[in-house]
Amino acid sequence: MRQKHVIFAIITFCAIACDRIMPGGAWEGFEKELIIENQSDQGPWGGRRSIHWISNDKHFVERDVLNAAISYGWSPVDTVIVRERMLEKWTDGSRQIFPFYFDGNYSGPRSITGSDDKFRRWIRNDMILYRMKTNWMLFQPGTNETTAENGFLLISMDGHEMTMYHLWGE
Repeated sequence: MRQKHVIFAIITFCAIACDRIMPGGAWEGFEKELIIENQSDQGPWGGRRSIHWISNDKHFVERDVLNAAISYGWSPVDTVIVRERMLEKWTDGSRQIFPFYFDGNYSGPRSITGSDDKFRRWIRNDMILYRMKTNWMLFQPGTNETTAENGFLLISMDGHEMTMYHLWGE
């Protein structure tokens, strides 16, 4: 009987804490009512997550977003203003993408993991991009290169849209 209670407690804990344990999962609780897209593909050797928020009357404010990021264990690395004219290059065919390996000098689609690491992009106008260090590592296949700078937050300049991207593992 006691064993059943222990198993039940473990299952309950995992069900409740799963969103915070999974990479990027804590973001599911940020402005939850404003999430319009939530894409996640997590596996034992890596995963990806993107969440997109829209608000017509509530602006996403840098201070609030960065405070949330820090509370989730993310640390700001740098910030870049991305103009709409640069977004013309952020495509793969007709698909609007976020180039995950963005370093401020984007020159066209390429893959860093050998898989489809080009995330769908929803924001289509001027934005502020925050590159973040997370507690999860991204490994470059075939090399010894790793990075913890594998989280990105994008906020449209008008503050009505926000997207979070996170890629980890191999």
